[in-house]
Amino acid sequence: MHDRPVLTSEKRKKFDEWLADDRHCAGILTNRPSQTPPGYLSSPEAELGAALVALEHLPLLGSGMLAWFAVSQCQLPDYTFLKPNPVHALALMQLCLGLPIEDALVKAYDLWRGGGNRGDWVKFDDSKVVVFEDSVKGLQSVRSAQALLDREKVKIDIKLIGVSANSIKRAELEKITDWVYTDINQVDWEAL
Repeated sequence: MHDRPVLTSEKRKKFDEWLADDRHCAGILTNRPSQTPPGYLSSPEAELGAALVALEHLPLLGSGMLAWFAVSQCQLPDYTFLKPNPVHALALMQLCLGLPIEDALVKAYDLWRGGGNRGDWVKFDDSKVVVFEDSVKGLQSVRSAQALLDREKVKIDIKLIGVSANSIKRAELEKITDWVYTDINQVDWEAL
């Protein structure tokens, strides 16, 4: 109810142009509650937020689906795969390339456990992954995902971008990011 879009219409147009390039895709990595399969309770807060800013067409992976997967499919605590766990970032990467959510989670989980199939990840070799985050946990998730892919000889170039006006958050983000912006509108989409 209190969320408001931050991206200006001019910057939104630039983002949409960037996203229209076939070489680019985007997704939403969030620890907010999200929809789950029937029978597991979680509110669709993440989906409501995405709709509020007209990004509901993007793949989204939130805490509801991660909790459902951990508990019902892996017999693990519901918080296991939340960022900073690499499963969160890895599964979203697979979602961004069109894999169904349950398949994406299984592939990410298998890689995290030390198994899986390198062939499931080779499509990311030599790709660039750019992450915008207002928290260190999301950036740690991507760094850990990169380490797991490195183990499989799949190299990704990550660019970590912090976004926060809060001086305390900015100080922490600066320790792990390539850049920190006060506001998402400072991002130059053409330079990515």
